[in-house]
Amino acid sequence: MDFKDTLNEYITLLDCTAKVLAKSAGLSAATISRYRSGERIPDSEQLTALVNGIVILAEQRGIVNLSAESVKSTLLPLCSATQNIKFEKLRYNFVTLLTALPVSVSELSRSINYDASHISRIRNGQRQPADPQKFAADISKFIVRRYTNETELSIVAELIDCSSKDIADESVYYEKLTEWLTSGVNAAKDYPFAFLQKLDSFDLNEYIRAIHFDELKVPSVPFQLPTSKSYFGLNQMMDNECEYCDGRGRVFNPSMICLQIRHEVNKQAKQTEAAAIRVEAAPVVIDYIHHNKLDVKWENETGKTLVLREAKVGGNDVVVRPEFS
Repeated sequence: MDFKDTLNEYITLLDCTAKVLAKSAGLSAATISRYRSGERIPDSEQLTALVNGIVILAEQRGIVNLSAESVKSTLLPLCSATQNIKFEKLRYNFVTLLTALPVSVSELSRSINYDASHISRIRNGQRQPADPQKFAADISKFIVRRYTNETELSIVAELIDCSSKDIADESVYYEKLTEWLTSGVNAAKDYPFAFLQKLDSFDLNEYIRAIHFDELKVPSVPFQLPTSKSYFGLNQMMDNECEYCDGRGRVFNPSMICLQIRHEVNKQAKQTEAAAIRVEAAPVVIDYIHHNKLDVKWENETGKTLVLREAKVGGNDVVVRPEFS
């Protein structure tokens, strides 16, 4: 007797519905329905909740011979270690098959009448099929019917450790794949050794001829690449770079330059004993300082007298130094 039959006997004995049992166990009615149909088997946590639900209903109905120990000892062997070990083997090989072949999970779920989310949980080990053997058989039927070209057959053949010719017949294909899913071990392939074997037989000259590299006109060495030359027109010969922007065409605006000046003034004020600090900058910058009365502000901050002078310097350049009388 399997798990679903035993559970249905308990429900008959308790004279209750699946909905009542689900409420007592703290599980959903859909979950209990899947247990009864054999679509699912509970994990350890769900089994404990189910056992507690059965015992609670038994106490309410005055059934004294149903204890938590007896119910659990009856149900546990039907979903315990031997099945879990078999399922782990099935799950591992199932995931390997989905990785090796371009299997559409949605198409597979429709074919074997499973929810796609349930298939995903089986792959992750969160759920297991009620009948692993039937689950493996359904997967094999789908693969045999759907993946039949030479490349796909060679992939499956490598997984189940046989040749493509061995699974050319659909019935043999089905039997070998089902057996591998439930109990087979992945063929361990020594990839470095296989690569070295192919490397031994590799002929560079043959490869060069195959890609027609020998037909290319390659210049003989030594050869010299042509050097580039720069030509200047009359306008370029008559012009010089701008002394303010160094030929870049852009300079900082006065407000940004004043931030730099303020930083340098504060720095010099801390380092020198001179009573004054001299600032040399472009005329437009000096005008900006006077217009915004920044010199007065900086003198108050530093306690030093500022001596501002216009100088012919680059647009971004300033000179800040102590002024000794």
